[in-house]
Amino acid sequence: MTTLLYRGQKYIPYKDKGPVKTIKLSYTQSTYSKKRYELSKTSHLLTYRGIKYIPLAYKGFLNEVKNKVSQKEVFLLAKDLINAQFTHGDDELCRRLWDEVGLRRIDPNRVINLMYTCCSDNNDQSMKEADRSYIESDY
Repeated sequence: MTTLLYRGQKYIPYKDKGPVKTIKLSYTQSTYSKKRYELSKTSHLLTYRGIKYIPLAYKGFLNEVKNKVSQKEVFLLAKDLINAQFTHGDDELCRRLWDEVGLRRIDPNRVINLMYTCCSDNNDQSMKEADRSYIESDY
């Protein structure tokens, strides 16, 4: 009979040990909020096999905070670009506005997404939804 190995050790198959005692879990928002607050104070730098990194979930949180800070700027620039490019057809103003996007280090694809997915530049709710869907996507 052949012997099964797992990572160089003899493999012993799992054997059922009978019924397992179940525990009923309950959710309380105050406990959840408290634990989340305590975790937010700790360092988010993790180490795996000697390499330090920030978890993707925390990177997403940082990007979300960064995007919320500049969301009004992005919306204003997108509205100005919609007016300059689609309404007035002003090439010089478009160039200056795109230069401003570059200077503020705003993702141009984010602005383009807002320009082409929003029906009207006056509808802030549709712009927020389009921006949120773009941020949540993988770009």
